[in-house]
Order: sequence, then structure tokens, then C-alpha cells
Amino acid sequence: MITVTHAFDQETRFFDLPVAQAGNIVTVQSPISPNLAPPGHYLLFVWNASGVPSVARIIQMG
Repeated sequence: MITVTHAFDQETRFFDLPVAQAGNIVTVQSPISPNLAPPGHYLLFVWNASGVPSVARIIQMG
């Protein structure tokens, strides 16, 4: 019997998305091609001016 206790997600992707801000509203543009970002669930982080990331939001694309 083989038990797996750790795994590495080979499909991990990082996107540096275009960001627009108007007051407290932040808008990001998803990748244009589903070949770059296949449909599915993603974690969305936003960094502030000091480089501190936000708490992730789960989003679904596709």
C-alpha cells in the first residue's frame, strides 16, 4: 500500500494581470485565451504598494 502525504500541483500558474483602480474598486483582466488559463477555480491575490498580498479569493473562470 502506498500512501501519499505530500503533492506538488504541476498545473500551478501565476498571472501578472492588468489592474485598474477607481477609488476602492479594483478591476483585473483575465487572460484572453483559455489555453493560458483553462476553465476552473483559481486563487486571486492582490498586492498593495508595499508588496503585501491580500487574503486570497477563490474565483471561477470559464
